[in-house]
Amino acid sequence: MKKLLLLLIVLIATSCEHKELCYNHPHHTPVRVDVDWSMFEPYEKPTGMTVSFFSKTSSNTFTRHTNTTTHAIVELPVDSFHVLAFNQSPTEFGSFRFTDMDNKELAAARIVENISRWYVARGNNEVVALEPEWLGVGNCSNIEVTQKMLDDYIESILVGSVLLGSKLEPITTVTPRNVIHTLSVDIHIEGYHNLRSARASLTGMSEGYLLTHEKRMNSTVTHLFEDWDATRDHNDATKGLIHSDITCFGLPDNHSKQPDDNRFI
Repeated sequence: MKKLLLLLIVLIATSCEHKELCYNHPHHTPVRVDVDWSMFEPYEKPTGMTVSFFSKTSSNTFTRHTNTTTHAIVELPVDSFHVLAFNQSPTEFGSFRFTDMDNKELAAARIVENISRWYVARGNNEVVALEPEWLGVGNCSNIEVTQKMLDDYIESILVGSVLLGSKLEPITTVTPRNVIHTLSVDIHIEGYHNLRSARASLTGMSEGYLLTHEKRMNSTVTHLFEDWDATRDHNDATKGLIHSDITCFGLPDNHSKQPDDNRFI
C-alpha cells in the first residue's frame, strides 16, 4: 500500500511539472528585421516606422509600430512570413488612409478625398484627392522562422543568455523606396498680362498603392492644381509661363497610355 501511494505521488508530481513546462515555455521567438532607409531618405528622413509580418499559412498578422527606424524586433511563431515595412505609423498620415492592413492581398494606402471650395465633381463616382505625403514602402518574401530558432531561444532562456536588441542577428533586411511621384505642369500663355489666377484639374490618376504587391491601384481620382508660379517673357510682356507641381501616386497600373485616360482642364 505504501509503495502504491508513493507511486501515485510521483506520478502526480511529474504530471504537474510537465504541465507547468508546457504552459510556461515560449511558443514564439524574437526575430529581428533590419530596415535600410538609404533609398528613401532623399525624400524624407523617417522618425518612426511600421513593420508587419503576414503569415503564409494562416490569417495571422503581427505588426510593430516603433520609433526605432534601424530595426524591429517581433516575437513570432514557427512559420513562413511576408514582411512589409513603411515609414511612420498609419495614424500619422493625413493625406491617405490605410485599409485592410491585416490582409496581405488587400493591404493598401488610399488617398483621402479633398473637399474643394471651387471644384464641382463631374459625376457621382469622381473623387477629388489630396496630395499624398511621402511614403516609403519595402517588402521581403519567404522569411522563415524555424523550429530550431525557437528551440535555440528556449535553450538560451534556460542557460540565462538571451540575446536581444542589437545583439540579435537580423533575419533579413528590408529596403523601402518612395512610391509617391511629383507631377509638374508648365503652361505657356499668350495674354499673360491679363492673367489674374489659374486653376486646373487632372483626371485619371491612381487612387492609391497596394502595399505588398508594390503597384498602383487601378481605381482613379482627380487632382487639383491650385498653386502656380508665374514667369513673364523677357522679350514680350504679353507672354509668359505658369508652373505647378503636385504629388500623386501616378498613373493606375492598368493605364492604357491613351490621351483620353487623363483630362487636364
